Order: sequence, then C-alpha cells, then structure tokens
Amino acid sequence: MFKSGFRACDVYNFRVAVAETAGTVKRVKSGKKNRAAWCASSLLSREAAEIRKRSVVIARHRTSISVENAFWQALQDIAATRGVSANRLITEIDRKRNGNLSSAIRLFVLAEIMKSAERVIE
Repeated sequence: MFKSGFRACDVYNFRVAVAETAGTVKRVKSGKKNRAAWCASSLLSREAAEIRKRSVVIARHRTSISVENAFWQALQDIAATRGVSANRLITEIDRKRNGNLSSAIRLFVLAEIMKSAERVIE
C-alpha cells in the first residue's frame, strides 16, 4: 500500500478522474466526483510516479519490467477485475506487443481506462 493511500484509488475512480480531466464526463454518479478528484491528485504524487523494477514470469520465463507505481496498481486492478493474475495479463500483453514490454503495459492500461471512461459518459 502506498503511504499516500493510492491503493484506495480503485480503477473506477481512476477512469472517472481521467474522463473528468479530459472534460468528457457530463454527469458522475453522486459521491464519485470528490473521490475522482482526490484520485487525480494522488496520481500526480511522487509515489505514484516512482518507477520500480518488478519481476514477472512470462511463459515460464522470469524477466523484469520497469513501470510507474500508478500503472502497476492499475494493471493489478484490471487483472483482478478479469479474475486473472498480473503475470497472466502481462503474458497476454506480451503476445500482442510490438515494442518494449514496459511501454506495452502502459499503453494497455491507458487503452483499458479509455474504454472504461467511455462507459462512464452518459
């Protein structure tokens, strides 16, 4: 858990924060707007932006990736939502990637959040 409480910022709030930042959300369900604003500010924290090297297993081979804490947490939340491990989700990303794995993970997380933000817009 991050000291700043970033872990409490779930993927839903992250999606809403992204959508609000982009100015695309017309209405947000009551009580969510303040949490989304808090989430957006926590994403700018030093802790969320810190890049850490993490060991992962892809197709039974151990490797490491370097991603920001915010992207790692979002990836874990997406994996949990899908009912799979982070390693399994990373393996799927690895199969479809064209470049650097760390970049592919960031782009995957961004794409998932953008898809989810579209569902939030009413």
